[in-house]
Amino acid sequence: MMLWKEAVGALETRGALGRILQREDEEQFQCPFSKNAPEDKVHLLVKCNVAAKVWRVLPWAIQMGCVPLSTPAELINAILNA
Repeated sequence: MMLWKEAVGALETRGALGRILQREDEEQFQCPFSKNAPEDKVHLLVKCNVAAKVWRVLPWAIQMGCVPLSTPAELINAILNA
């Protein structure tokens, strides 16, 4: 569902809200798991350590550390071409 939302430009993140409010550096707009990065689309789907663990247990078993993905679009393409 999150990938679909990203594909149609509807994925909402804390970081996006923080940017709208011009307060993205505040803790409430950071990733709740790593707490040191804004929760944006790239972090949420590609960079977050928790997301990486989730991707490993899914049927696609994508090892985020082994695949040079830097955008959600690259992740979607990797899944569709797997």
